[in-house]
Amino acid sequence: MISAECTEPGATCFCVSMGSGPAADAGFDLALTEVVDDAGHRFFVRAGSTAGAELPTSLPHRPSDPDSRAAAVPRWRPPGTGWAAPCPR
Repeated sequence: MISAECTEPGATCFCVSMGSGPAADAGFDLALTEVVDDAGHRFFVRAGSTAGAELPTSLPHRPSDPDSRAAAVPRWRPPGTGWAAPCPR
């Protein structure tokens, strides 16, 4: 199971309308957080299971560095905190 975690929710996104997200806290193997900044466009990958931790070892990747983690981690917010009001109907 792959979870996609955004950094800038849209007004009509699912997590906004549900008052949650965008970070998964359970039930996923890999969580991908997209980061677009002055350093470029990349994905920060977080394992949520043993299977998820093993998968990247078989794929081309590079380990994250402190700057990459800093660019992604503050963007994760617990469900129900910091996002806009539910989308209009």
